[in-house]
Amino acid sequence: MFLVEFGMELAVQPNSSMSHLVGVMRAQVVDLDEEKPEDPRPERKLSHPSPDWILQLEKISTAIDDEDYDSAREMLDRQVQRTRRWNERELAIFHQRYLDLALSTEDFTLAIEQAGKILEYAEHVSYFTEERVLWMVATIYASDEYQDFEKALEYIQRWLDLKLNWEEGSRNYAFIGGIYAHLEDYYKVEEWMTRAIERAEEEEIEIPDYWRVQLWQAYRQLAEELKDSPAERDSYLEKAQELAQFFEMMPVFKPEPEYPIDALQQGIEGYVIVQFNVTEEGTVENPVVLESKPADTFDSSAIRAASKFKYKPKIVNDQAVRVDGVKHRIQYKIE
Repeated sequence: MFLVEFGMELAVQPNSSMSHLVGVMRAQVVDLDEEKPEDPRPERKLSHPSPDWILQLEKISTAIDDEDYDSAREMLDRQVQRTRRWNERELAIFHQRYLDLALSTEDFTLAIEQAGKILEYAEHVSYFTEERVLWMVATIYASDEYQDFEKALEYIQRWLDLKLNWEEGSRNYAFIGGIYAHLEDYYKVEEWMTRAIERAEEEEIEIPDYWRVQLWQAYRQLAEELKDSPAERDSYLEKAQELAQFFEMMPVFKPEPEYPIDALQQGIEGYVIVQFNVTEEGTVENPVVLESKPADTFDSSAIRAASKFKYKPKIVNDQAVRVDGVKHRIQYKIE
């Protein structure tokens, strides 16, 4: 049974514009009746839809796909009022289609309203559906147009309670850290951005620069707030100084590495961590591989790419200085 779901790009930053959110909250057609077998949560017994309901849903879906939004809305208004004819699951899915319509027309007030209707039927939809709806509402509240970060956190907490630490990702954590940054709760920023970076390392994905910048800013702010507690202040200053090395030396020119043909043909992905020295002129010297996965597959490509990096020279006392031991992670991912 194919139902409407909302696949959301979890890397959307708090305070994004609504026009950007539209691009990342597109409806996707997925099989929601198949719960992932490893899900540790109690199984929800989901009722099967009737043939008549399937026919009505197909008519509505066709109208939305054809961008005949007035007809789709008219049909949806009629169906969601027929509470005696449809069971709870069928009504919930009609509201999902209404949510899809709201997103397509960029009516985010309507989207929040329909999300609330879906959540009223939470026990009659898959966990996947409930999770996506909660996260979507949090994203809307955290956007430029709303900037209601407290409300966003309410929905995020409900999302966390539902997930029970199951399949939470680094981008989820970074998004939460970004919301706390807007609320100026820097201890929470430290907690969530640290979790985001640690989880990204477990996921073996490239860590966005702004995650470390946000964590560094939290360390600096906490050091300022703890100026009357020298030991704690110095601890945060030390953390900030240690973290700064990751983005003080960011390449201003970074050519894409060549993807080894054999690895590309076999669908192999991976990464290489290289270490090198940056000269006073910003060029790279003596690149070596510190770590790679799979071993040896991407090493030569990474060394060639790193050798071409260009950096803005580090300035100390008005003089360009050499920096040794710079590390850089190069990701190999087939798009």
